[in-house]
Amino acid sequence: MYRTIQPIEINAAARVQAEAFERTVADYAVRYLQGGRFDWRHVRVWEEHGEFVAVLTVFERALSLCGADIPTALIASVGVRPIHRRRGYASALMRGMLAEMRAKGTPLSLLAPFSQAFYRALGYELANRQLFLRFSPADIPHYAERDHVRAGTQDDLPALQACYATARRQKAAHGWLSRTPAEWERAYTPHEGDFLVLFQVEDAVEGYLIYTLEKPRRLIIQEWVWNSERAWRGLVGFLAAQRGAIFTIEYNAPLDCPLPHLWPEAGTMQNDHVEFIYRRMADLLSGFMVRLVHVPLALAHRPYRDHTTVECILEVDDPILPENRGPWRLHIAEGRATVEKSNASPTVRTDISTLAGWYSGALSARHARLLGRWHASAELCARLDEAAHVPPMYMHKADWF
Repeated sequence: MYRTIQPIEINAAARVQAEAFERTVADYAVRYLQGGRFDWRHVRVWEEHGEFVAVLTVFERALSLCGADIPTALIASVGVRPIHRRRGYASALMRGMLAEMRAKGTPLSLLAPFSQAFYRALGYELANRQLFLRFSPADIPHYAERDHVRAGTQDDLPALQACYATARRQKAAHGWLSRTPAEWERAYTPHEGDFLVLFQVEDAVEGYLIYTLEKPRRLIIQEWVWNSERAWRGLVGFLAAQRGAIFTIEYNAPLDCPLPHLWPEAGTMQNDHVEFIYRRMADLLSGFMVRLVHVPLALAHRPYRDHTTVECILEVDDPILPENRGPWRLHIAEGRATVEKSNASPTVRTDISTLAGWYSGALSARHARLLGRWHASAELCARLDEAAHVPPMYMHKADWF
């Protein structure tokens, strides 16, 4: 049986996650009681014969899709007691959570998968890919804008919050999460080895860089936010100035990160010829997965490209949430969509996970059609792709869950 828990059951739920993730009961019990990102009210369990056999946490944040905030259920710490694994309890728990979120009217769900295949069977699809870059400070130029970069302190937290909030409203901010005050405090309380620099002109902080230093002479970028071109160049100039003191810079970067275009030679840090003249410039990483929980609300909340008009009758195969099936009349015009039930014959047929890939921008309708997972005319696929075009999704390290 799927259900919430009561305060008296905190230790019982914590015990399941402690066994699943090789932690202590106290680790999870303290999280449930102290709160911060989530507390015991966000815990969901699957109970069998009076025993908790599987546990997850679900909490809501706003996900920025090209600057528009969409309420999203974030799923974390899905765990099953080792003695009960491979009996379908994790799947049953997830199905219960999805039904709860659908009834609540939550448009989307997001998670970091332990297995993409497992969650794809539940309707999720890979939403983002990121680049893991390794480069030398000597590979990037010393921009003059670096003169506006200064060291930051904990007192600059309000300025960081304002800078991040401004960046989230931009169309390039695709996949950024909202943050609570407690999350800001947790992420930006200084620790040994953590550093903050800001790009500031007069009283305005236009960008910041948070990084850590590790041996041997590695600078690891934790978060890079900028609201102006000069702020981006200034922070690049700061990194370039570390040559001699730092051997390697590491950055889990957006897929469209322009940094490699600055390097005088591709793949110098990897020193790895793959084939012919081709060198490995970066590692391609798979990221989080997304699911449409409430199809009409998700499609209506999402922004689309301006000056693009397209209409289709969409039928969605969703065996877990059959309410999502439709058919739906999807009309996109001037950057927004209207969605309503229709009795017309479908012009697009797809499954819920493929729809999630298209929705996030990770999978085009054209490619989904090539894979046999999107049934529509080539012309309609092209028009839908044009309307739904977005930058690659990206999530900052502080928002990983």
